[in-house]
Amino acid sequence: MKVTGWKKWLLILLFLGGFGFAGGGSFLLFVLVPFEHQLVAKGWTQAEIDHTLRLFVYGWFVFSFLVTTLYWWLTLSKGRLKAAGSIALVVLLAAGFVFYEFLHSKSALIAARQGQIEEVSEHLSVGPYPNAQLLSELKRLHYDGVISLLHPAIPFEKILLEEEKTNGAQVGIQIYSVPMLPWISENKEALASIGTLIRQPGKRYYTHCYLGEHRVNLVRQLLGFAARRKPVRPGWHPFVPGMRPGFGVGPELAYGQDPLVTTMLDNFSVFGVSSDGNQTYEEGLGGVHSYFGIFGSDVNLVTYNSSRKLHFTFDPAAPAFQASGIAPVVGSDFMAASDLSGLNYWGRYRDMRSATTAQAKMDLEFYIGQVTYNLHYDSLAVYHKDAVTWLITTNPADIPGNPGFEASPVAGLNALRDRNVTSFGTVNMPMRFEVSLK
Repeated sequence: MKVTGWKKWLLILLFLGGFGFAGGGSFLLFVLVPFEHQLVAKGWTQAEIDHTLRLFVYGWFVFSFLVTTLYWWLTLSKGRLKAAGSIALVVLLAAGFVFYEFLHSKSALIAARQGQIEEVSEHLSVGPYPNAQLLSELKRLHYDGVISLLHPAIPFEKILLEEEKTNGAQVGIQIYSVPMLPWISENKEALASIGTLIRQPGKRYYTHCYLGEHRVNLVRQLLGFAARRKPVRPGWHPFVPGMRPGFGVGPELAYGQDPLVTTMLDNFSVFGVSSDGNQTYEEGLGGVHSYFGIFGSDVNLVTYNSSRKLHFTFDPAAPAFQASGIAPVVGSDFMAASDLSGLNYWGRYRDMRSATTAQAKMDLEFYIGQVTYNLHYDSLAVYHKDAVTWLITTNPADIPGNPGFEASPVAGLNALRDRNVTSFGTVNMPMRFEVSLK
């Protein structure tokens, strides 16, 4: 017996909404975004990309209606109410999962598809949705405001926009809401408003959409800056905990990132972090990235996807190390691809006067098999030796005088699996290195 009346229409609407959102979100992340990257890399103009992807978006709507019609024909038209209800429930659960992931923009699924934070001029930086910590950092760096391109017609963006406004008010940075829709709208009025705002002399803004890809590229073009032509490996950023390593690091450094030479020094201990036998890690050589970040307050060393590694020597008797599960795989003395970032609590490294000291925190991630491990240092010392060289150390004896804090080799040892962080305790892992402007 055919299912008729309100039950039929309710199930059809639930299936259409659930399938449209869950499938559409997946289609965006796994098809549209990678395809747009390919078109950008091939040199297509944004107008050409918009025209092409608009066809894909409309095509998805048509496909959703066709699948919904097939759903009706196979279940409701044949009186299979339980089957229809079960299928509708599955797609609704899938839609709920996708919605949850979109609300958590730093989840592994979303973060892996976000663009990089990039300072395209001294007045404008662009990137993905900022959390409260990044807003706080933008405020500290004297940004005049944040231009949010999130559109309240998109359900999860409406929630994130309200969250951003709340965080901005707490931090004390102005949030300018200029809604834009990706691909299906020309956004002329929004672009005109943004142009008026960011062309004010002496102002500095961070502009973002959700992923930091399509809509911010329109803003870049408005100001005459070309969109990125080379895809980058999205990932970790020192102001956004939980994101994976390599954030903002592509085949070439972004505008505003200062290339460095990192030199690993003797750590004066049988345990700790040292070089792989060659003390020098130079930006651009062998795939290594060594640089000050675009805000200037973070120093980075990335050996992932390069021929270089760092050398780790743990105390095999340390409880945290024993609990980590590292020993059965590689032992306590091993080499590993690594991503290091040290955040200067004081501010920009280059703004430090010579012979002065600042405190820093550092995260050092390394890869063993399919697991990412993290050493988190709460207190390192940064000593500005001369105009182009900084010593970063866990050894208090390296620092002259009394800086008001004590450098420490104690680091928290953690494992990062998808969105979960497992903490094992602390280990003693001294480390000393210098960075010099290249």
